[in-house]
Amino acid sequence: MTSLKIAHILSQTAWFGLQLVGKTPEGIAQVKQAWGRRMLELLEIELTVKGTPPPPHSHILVGNHIGFLDIPVIMAVCPNAVFIAKDDLKKWPVIGPCATGGGTIFVNRQSGANRSNARDQIVERLKKNSNCYVTVFPAGTTRLDESKPWKKGIFEIAESEGIPVQLFKIGYSPLRPCAYVEEDHFIQQLNLLFKTKNKKATLTWVERHTSITHAVEFAEKLRAKVVL
Repeated sequence: MTSLKIAHILSQTAWFGLQLVGKTPEGIAQVKQAWGRRMLELLEIELTVKGTPPPPHSHILVGNHIGFLDIPVIMAVCPNAVFIAKDDLKKWPVIGPCATGGGTIFVNRQSGANRSNARDQIVERLKKNSNCYVTVFPAGTTRLDESKPWKKGIFEIAESEGIPVQLFKIGYSPLRPCAYVEEDHFIQQLNLLFKTKNKKATLTWVERHTSITHAVEFAEKLRAKVVL
């Protein structure tokens, strides 16, 4: 039964991915939101949203990163979100093409030229689309407690380009079955999710900053506010 549920998750994701083809930016946002809500429904996760969301113009969204569930949680609420992801995600079956179709910006952190290109893409996306939310998990990896220092790069972009930064915090109950950290295996974690009852997710809009200075200090200030 669980294997059938996992197959259904993947087939639904593939179906939504096909709906992205040929869509306008508004159409893509609608598909992404529908996918996020459908994933939470299939995984039987109750979502609660707290706080004041960012106004409808370009922002950089930053927050903690617990696992792959963070993506549908944010998309269900904020369909104009565009994510930054590791370059190797493009090679994942089903998920890679869907992420590409959804406008994900891919980064190869081992390549200085690629990182520079990603920065240019971020700035272009924010400047070109007046209702774009470039979404970054500054730790660069998933953690249960967000104890790893945040990378300063996205905050330097916010500072130099004058882009507002919106901080968010994601939480789950129960936490560990909803996480995807360390040596977790994707299929095994999906299995655990399906077996876990009464799952809840909370997305909290913490605070918004329109003026950013001293990127490193600013990054640490925000990180401290989402440590679990």
